[in-house]
Amino acid sequence: MFSGANVLAQLKALKPNGEGKGKGKRKGKAKGQGEGQGEGEGEGKGKAKRFEGYGETHNWTHITPFTQLPYFKDLKLPYNIDVMHTEKNVAEALFHTILNIPDKTKDNVNARVDQQNICDRPRLNMQPPTGGRKSWFKPDADFVLKKDDKMEAFKWLKHVVKFTDGYASNISKGVNLLTGKVTGLKSHDYHVWIERIMPVMVRGYVPERVWRVLAELSHFFRTVCAKEVCPKMIKELHKKAPELICKLEKIFLPGFFTPMTHLILHLANEVLLGGPVQNRWQYGPERQNKHLRQKCGNKAKIEASIAEAVILEEVSDLRTSYYPDHVPTLHNKVPRYNIEEPKYKPKLHLFSGQGGRAGGSKSYNMPQQEWEDLMFYVLHNIKEVEDVWMR
Repeated sequence: MFSGANVLAQLKALKPNGEGKGKGKRKGKAKGQGEGQGEGEGEGKGKAKRFEGYGETHNWTHITPFTQLPYFKDLKLPYNIDVMHTEKNVAEALFHTILNIPDKTKDNVNARVDQQNICDRPRLNMQPPTGGRKSWFKPDADFVLKKDDKMEAFKWLKHVVKFTDGYASNISKGVNLLTGKVTGLKSHDYHVWIERIMPVMVRGYVPERVWRVLAELSHFFRTVCAKEVCPKMIKELHKKAPELICKLEKIFLPGFFTPMTHLILHLANEVLLGGPVQNRWQYGPERQNKHLRQKCGNKAKIEASIAEAVILEEVSDLRTSYYPDHVPTLHNKVPRYNIEEPKYKPKLHLFSGQGGRAGGSKSYNMPQQEWEDLMFYVLHNIKEVEDVWMR
């Protein structure tokens, strides 16, 4: 990874392209001129050709204003990779590829054609029409769930997976068992999926060698995104990152590996230089931007309306801090749960909850096995029952 001095030296060595503006002929149909075609010269600026040698000796497209800072050359981490978007893009590509989501999977026909020209995997090559088959055939890959396994995984996401309050959004709302798709997933949903759900969801459906690599990728992101990091562990993770990429390349097709996927190589080293990712990724800024955008009441004067709304919120916050305790305000919020009434308070502490009844009661016919399991748990885990046995 380049330091600030290395980056500054490269930027100073760039030479502007002498052409500046490129001219090219364009053909098009003019409205009201029938089928006639006209040729003309158009001028346009291209960022990619702004400096000489682009694509050959360098890939710089512009010079950032941060290089004008006097301490830029002393920075060990001049550019910070956003872990949130890197993890989201990798998880999204992995999710759609493993579950073979149409139009979003990286295992498409073009990817199979590319791997046939680049890789030596004849089993994954597109099969030409033979016999009664009139179209080309795409063989199944080891890393893709079969149709029945995919439906089981979707049912598991829909009916089984549960999270604690505030841990993650309800992923089951976006699962559609009829179309075989999952919609509405956000960056944080992919964050939870790749770190917690994926190793459990795909195990047993893919070969063990594939699952171990996916579990290693999940452990990589879980360690990098940890609240507290161990420098020794992060150094070992940085050494193993190239090996992890090589393992993934042996499993997935070349089309799976976008530039964002290769940024995995730098994430561990950036943790050593910049500290935990919670202080550097974009979850906080984007959530704050959403909060500020909701305050915009006049799109013609965005900044003014947001500033006025913020001032009104601060004045209201200060004013309500002097209200009595029984008045619900920002400082004295209404409880999420119903207040427990004394007459509904259970006799056993096992059944005591955080609030009172939220609705009417419903009858339920309990099976015999469930009743026996419940009684077994009650008799062996309730303090009141233990006190009776101790007498």
